[in-house]
Amino acid sequence: MRIWQKMVDENIAVCVILEDDLFIQPHLKNVIEATLELQHWDLIKLSDNRDFPFIDTATLQDGLTLGNYKKAPNGTQGYIISLAGAKKLLTRKPFYRPVDVDIQFHGEVGLQMVGIKPYPLAEDRNFESEIANANTGSHSNRSTLLRNLKHRIRLYIQRRDKTAVLAKITADKSH
Repeated sequence: MRIWQKMVDENIAVCVILEDDLFIQPHLKNVIEATLELQHWDLIKLSDNRDFPFIDTATLQDGLTLGNYKKAPNGTQGYIISLAGAKKLLTRKPFYRPVDVDIQFHGEVGLQMVGIKPYPLAEDRNFESEIANANTGSHSNRSTLLRNLKHRIRLYIQRRDKTAVLAKITADKSH
């Protein structure tokens, strides 16, 4: 969130955000260059450890495919965010979900989120996580049945909509 705020404070148009437990593929540079040709997007996912399928796609340069999700992947291993996207994400106050989960609720703030495949990043599962070490690898059981059910219902309803409008993002590119 501090990176998003820095973008707003310093009027930074685009930012590539990477976690430290990644394998970076050589085509990351091509992906970043391809995003500069796009418009009206807020967040572009650069990885998905579950490899959710795209529900519609647009072909980009260098064999890249821009895709729209029905089920938005969680995780913040790597993504590119626009200034508009940072502003949208910062409108949520208070922020009550972990950031990597909250991004799945893109529709609540009107976030136009897509992914680019082949993904240029992959999670390094041999990396020792400070977060997992801090909580001994387990998550809190403070979630109630009602709150969990509410969360699942909201995700189900949101999945009726696509995560972005590819025609607006690619403008005159083929779909």
